[in-house]
Amino acid sequence: MVGPIDFNEKNENFTSDTITLQGTLTIPNNVKKPPIVLLLPGSGPTDRDENAVKGFHKFLSNNLKTIAHHLAQNGYASFRYDKRGVGSTKELESQVGFHDIVQDARSAVKYISDLDTVDSHSIYILGHSEGGIVGTILSAENKMIKGFIGVASPIIPFDQEVVRQIGFILKTRGKSKEKIDQLTNAFTKTFELMRKYRKWDEIDPMKIKKLFSSVSFGFKILPAKTVKKVLAKQFRPSWFIQSYEYDFKDTISKISCPVLLLFGEKDYQVPAEEGKTFENIILQHKGDVTLIIFPDLNHMLRFNPGAMNPKSSLRSLKNPFDSRVLTAITEWLRKKNGADKP
Repeated sequence: MVGPIDFNEKNENFTSDTITLQGTLTIPNNVKKPPIVLLLPGSGPTDRDENAVKGFHKFLSNNLKTIAHHLAQNGYASFRYDKRGVGSTKELESQVGFHDIVQDARSAVKYISDLDTVDSHSIYILGHSEGGIVGTILSAENKMIKGFIGVASPIIPFDQEVVRQIGFILKTRGKSKEKIDQLTNAFTKTFELMRKYRKWDEIDPMKIKKLFSSVSFGFKILPAKTVKKVLAKQFRPSWFIQSYEYDFKDTISKISCPVLLLFGEKDYQVPAEEGKTFENIILQHKGDVTLIIFPDLNHMLRFNPGAMNPKSSLRSLKNPFDSRVLTAITEWLRKKNGADKP
């Protein structure tokens, strides 16, 4: 191919259950029926470009927008959309569970498979972080998916991932081992209650308060219902509880399409070791898998030399999305889609 390809973008709506979601369809010009990649973002109230402009963790990454434009310039179409609870469906934010997120992605696959402007036999999924798990589920259950690209894609349950992240963050902040153990134990026990009851409303608020009273004086003096409400607002119990229905490692073992795994060496949120485990599960089942671990890249695929910690990771968002990742994506797509295609 000589030089980048021009492309067009347009807003498109699709329906999931009774909800209408909006996204962006990016189509390269002068490429007849190009392959298409569904782009799935990480956790939280993120939009189609993988930006979070509200909530506890705000950030601007433009990850999926950057990937979409790179794909188009190399002859690949893509579709990315605002998650349920964002944009035109923001009034639903507090109600969004993991089932909704998976179902919306299924509906997006159906939407792009019906497009007459793309090759419906060449549908790929690229998911980042939570989007990687959603892409894993879709790739395992839908045999029309031609390939899956997991970017910092987790393999352990979300609650365990969160507890590990909390412990790491507290350690980098210089907290004592006693304080770290107190807080991680409180969250671990809370998640155990969620696994037991499977309904947040059925858990006695006093049990939650008792777990966190040893963590800080504030939890001791707050009413039990308030403590439970604060935790629910920050951690969305329904999202975790619904995710418990999936065994991520077992789901990975059911993938039959080619898989590309991209991880950052400096990712404290989903460590590169998880990529190695993901790869081994695919290999055990004689699958087609490629794992690339990029030196000095963090969870958001930014250059992050030096110490691995939350502050440096956040500051790195000022840097551009790493070009090595973009190149790896399109090179793999060319190999899997046929050398004579884009």
